[in-house]
Amino acid sequence: MLRLNNITLEGPDLSGKTSVFNSIHEATNFKYNIQDRSELSMLCYAELYGRDTKIWHKRLRDRLNKLNDRMIVILPTIDAIFERYRWRGDEVQDEVSLKKLHSIFTKHIKKYSAYSTLGVILGDQGE
Repeated sequence: MLRLNNITLEGPDLSGKTSVFNSIHEATNFKYNIQDRSELSMLCYAELYGRDTKIWHKRLRDRLNKLNDRMIVILPTIDAIFERYRWRGDEVQDEVSLKKLHSIFTKHIKKYSAYSTLGVILGDQGE
């Protein structure tokens, strides 16, 4: 049996990563090392800002090939992200960039969805 070493939470800004982080810790009494963002975010943000993405594709594949790690991507609807943005704001993103990020994350989730180490939470999960 494989021992789970790390859990990485991924998703665009305002996707609910912190809520999932807190829920996992509460349910497991802080059993796991949980990382907020990694190679998938680096890839998506590099694409958003027009930077070279080749190294991030390689690093993401390398991460997803680690059988003792899991990556969970949280991707609510764009409407839910916009609602959170209007409610709490964001220091960096606006509705245009949030929409682009949502699209970029969606594209890469589809591309890498065959990896068994990648799980995706789609849609609105509530607060």
